[in-house]
Amino acid sequence: MKLRHLAATAVLAALAAPAAAADAPAKASPQGDIECAAWASVTGSYVEDDAGDSFAMAFNYFLGRYQAVAGEDFGDLLTAALRAIDTDVSAYERYTDACLPRWQAHGEALQAWADRVSAEAGKEETPAADTPES
Repeated sequence: MKLRHLAATAVLAALAAPAAAADAPAKASPQGDIECAAWASVTGSYVEDDAGDSFAMAFNYFLGRYQAVAGEDFGDLLTAALRAIDTDVSAYERYTDACLPRWQAHGEALQAWADRVSAEAGKEETPAADTPES
């Protein structure tokens, strides 16, 4: 059950806000995106509720990145990455080390964008003038 423990650790790290000074994410590659999709799939399978939803989004994010760059079928490569995790727990550890900082950086970028948009929307709103009822 070492994989379950590692997945729980990855979930806790991913939920830390902000990312506790995560290292700069590794440069992305199609193979790395497939490995991160596998990582997100396995990690998400050990959690429930909102955390599971986050890893479902991570799976789709990384898989979409792969498809956008490689433009080819992902099935065999994804299956191979999942098998690597199943047969060698150190593969999961490597994937976590590579993928967790990337997922956290993506989340931070989305949060920064949302904060900026909210601040801009707040500036555009003008308070309604008080008008006495007739």
